[in-house]
Amino acid sequence: MPYDYERAVSRNLGFITSDEQAVLRHSHVAIAGAGGDGGMLALQLARLGVGGITLADPENFELENLNRQAEASMDSLGQNKAEVVGAAIRQISPSATVRVFRDGVTTSNLHDFFDGADLLLDETEITTPDVAIMLAQQARILRISNMTVLNIGFAGLATSFSPSGVTLEDVLGIDDSGSPVNVSRWLPYIPPYVSMATLEEFSTGARPAPTVAIGVSMAASIGAMQAMLHLLHAHGKTDRPKPIVARDALVIDAMTARVSRLKMRRSTHYRHIAQIALRERLRRHR
Repeated sequence: MPYDYERAVSRNLGFITSDEQAVLRHSHVAIAGAGGDGGMLALQLARLGVGGITLADPENFELENLNRQAEASMDSLGQNKAEVVGAAIRQISPSATVRVFRDGVTTSNLHDFFDGADLLLDETEITTPDVAIMLAQQARILRISNMTVLNIGFAGLATSFSPSGVTLEDVLGIDDSGSPVNVSRWLPYIPPYVSMATLEEFSTGARPAPTVAIGVSMAASIGAMQAMLHLLHAHGKTDRPKPIVARDALVIDAMTARVSRLKMRRSTHYRHIAQIALRERLRRHR
């Protein structure tokens, strides 16, 4: 059966207007990081009918990615994440323009990566703040928003940085020196069901951060909605809500069934930790 864009996205209509669908079709999103959150978010944007998607990721799929990353499978182990996700997008939306940077985003390909982009989705590792700064600075030069999502437990979080608003560097307390980011600056939400022991192991580097498919799905869904709002507002008049921008962050937790709008501040992070510590202390004294 030949591909037909209008028919493929026809079930979007009713919740998405035909004018909005046209905006999505003529929009281009650049995604740095095609693993967990970034890979699943890219697939959701493809199903929404976004007409152009650029993917960059230097990593290959590994066995420990199978628990949560959309295109991780026994067949894709050892293959580049951006290439695998890009191939999946071409199967979902053959008319889409898909560009892949298998070496990730570097100083040499930065301008090519951003070519034609209406929105940046930064899903790079927090352990590489130099890349995040490079992306944020270029997004500001091009006057496009810089959005990010992350999964925490069974929750997803989304925020963004507008070209004229508070900067990523200000929120994370980082500069061009590439100094590490304190977890308290980029993680305003700590789920109440995580233990202090797990937090300590993660913060000291004794174990990698735990992550589950439910949280990745939540982050990708919230991110797809926020990305759609960014694109609609960037391309003209709309009565849709404005997207969340820093220092605010939207958090939806599937376990607790709570929706929160939090501030990206260290005090928010430490408040959640204090609540967890108090609960554990009360539990021990029952």
